[in-house]
Amino acid sequence: MIGIIGGGTMGLGIAVALAGAGHDITLFEPNSDVRASVDGRLDAIAAEGFRVVRDRLKVSDDLAAMKSAMFIIEAVPENLDLKRSLYGDLFAILPADTIIASNTSTLPPDLLAEKLPDDLARRLLVAHFWNPPYFLPLVEVLSGSRTDPAALATTVSLLADAGLKPVVLDRAVPGFIGNRLQLALVREALHLLESGVATADVIDEVVRSSIGRRWSVTGPFESADLGGIHIFATVSSLLFPVLANQQEGAALLADMAARGDTGARVGRGFYEWTSSLRDEVARRRSLLMGGNE
Repeated sequence: MIGIIGGGTMGLGIAVALAGAGHDITLFEPNSDVRASVDGRLDAIAAEGFRVVRDRLKVSDDLAAMKSAMFIIEAVPENLDLKRSLYGDLFAILPADTIIASNTSTLPPDLLAEKLPDDLARRLLVAHFWNPPYFLPLVEVLSGSRTDPAALATTVSLLADAGLKPVVLDRAVPGFIGNRLQLALVREALHLLESGVATADVIDEVVRSSIGRRWSVTGPFESADLGGIHIFATVSSLLFPVLANQQEGAALLADMAARGDTGARVGRGFYEWTSSLRDEVARRRSLLMGGNE
């Protein structure tokens, strides 16, 4: 059995991905409202065409349900004290060989394990999934300086066998790889929007219909090789000096968040999230999964 701590968006998404791969999952969630929402959220995932194996997924409000887990994925909020407290509770009940993988997107493994003794720190690492995990297969895996290499190997093997795409980072860096690349693009997209170069829907279409499609087949370095290093060298010398490079957070995003325009969950962000737009995004996902037009 695999235990997942946290029944929010990521925790449930990871549960769906791993249950679909044949694992029995116990999802721990102490909040009664979140637990009550699980069935409805599973219905919504299934309605988009993703495989939901309900009979392999149990939801519990008792942390002791984790005591027989062979592997734990922690998907609680990005609060260091909360995570450290949770690890103490978990290690007190888990078998001696159970690995804990944190789904953190920002905290390095050595910081997570800082207050743990060596015999426990060796069983802790990071496995950062992407949202939604049943659609995006990447998992960024990072060992701490005290993580047992066998724990890393077990984690990578388990994820790969589940049809996911684990990649192992050689060292920790804030944001890991995926979020750094994503935010570099977002920074430039916001600059183009605020500079009046194009509207949000035009910028999105440019990404979807060009680099988004290209990079799903060949990453940036493969693309550079195919396009010609000499060409990329010339273009980079022309564009690097004029790309957005502000060091502070994006004021536009902060202003939108302060107004409550936080995106699809509330129905408005850069777009008004009408039912037709939601259907269109679901259609695009279906096409990428190999569905019909």
